[in-house]
Amino acid sequence: MVTVKAGKEGKVARDLMDALFPYDQKVKVSGTDFSGILLLETSLEPDELLKLMERKPIAHLYKVRPFLHYSSFDEEGLRKALLQILSRLNVEWKKFLVRVRVRGNKDVKEGELAIKLAKSIEEELRKKGDLKKPEIIVKVDVIGKHVGVSIYKGNTFIHISGYRGRSIEKV
Repeated sequence: MVTVKAGKEGKVARDLMDALFPYDQKVKVSGTDFSGILLLETSLEPDELLKLMERKPIAHLYKVRPFLHYSSFDEEGLRKALLQILSRLNVEWKKFLVRVRVRGNKDVKEGELAIKLAKSIEEELRKKGDLKKPEIIVKVDVIGKHVGVSIYKGNTFIHISGYRGRSIEKV
């Protein structure tokens, strides 16, 4: 997911394509129904993508958030995918925080979903939710009828080597 200045989606999409095409000829950037949100599909590893974006700054691009999982929104499917991702992390952690951001889906309540996912993590993985000093942060983005998951330790994206547990669908 890429966040950009509202109204500049087309320019940023072209600039992203220009910047990434030499490294990935199958790169795709698509718009969403939401101002300031683009979806980027690439075969580049998240760490490689983030380093490229640091070396090639793009005007009006605010943030690149790699997803470890991206699919149609289904609460049970999200719960299972999240537990699978968290069980494969290659960093030590005992305390976590779940942050949910919902755009364009009135059926999903941010707080309720965050609590349900946190309870699942506590029960299934025996970890502790912590609002003040989490060791990892689980970021869940619901974008219309789709959902993406990212994991961070501090401000650093946690990549799971070889993990491709997502099905990309056009939004």
